[in-house]
Formats: sequence, structure tokens, C-alpha cells
Amino acid sequence: MIPKDLIWQVCQRKRHFRLIFLVMIFLAALSLLSFSAVEPGSATYVVLVVDLIGIALIGLFSGYVVYFCNRWDA
Repeated sequence: MIPKDLIWQVCQRKRHFRLIFLVMIFLAALSLLSFSAVEPGSATYVVLVVDLIGIALIGLFSGYVVYFCNRWDA
């Protein structure tokens, strides 16, 4: 179980996590737009896929924190 002090500290920074989530959406959109310019199988393609995986993981985490804190505050 997560200590309530840690949850409180994280939820106090909910606004920052929302900003991170929005930035990740923007970066994902830019990365998806660049798929048409990259040829599959190249090194650039691999870097783009790895970037998208990282963006997705950070976006999912920050989105979950915002969702959890909205429910926890209610």
C-alpha cells in the first residue's frame, strides 16, 4: 500500500503532471507525423519507435496520476 503522505505530496503536484501529460500528447503527435518521412527498417525508424514507447509510458503514468488524484480529491 502506498503511504497517504506520498499520495498527498504527489496530488499536490497534479497540475505539473497534467502539463507533462499534455506535452507527451504533443510529442506523440509530432512523432506520429514524422512516420511518413522515415523509411521502415532504418536506424531513424528504430529511434522513432523507441521514442514513441517512452512517450507513451510517461504519458500513461502522468495521465494515471492526474486521474487518480482527481478521484482521490473527490
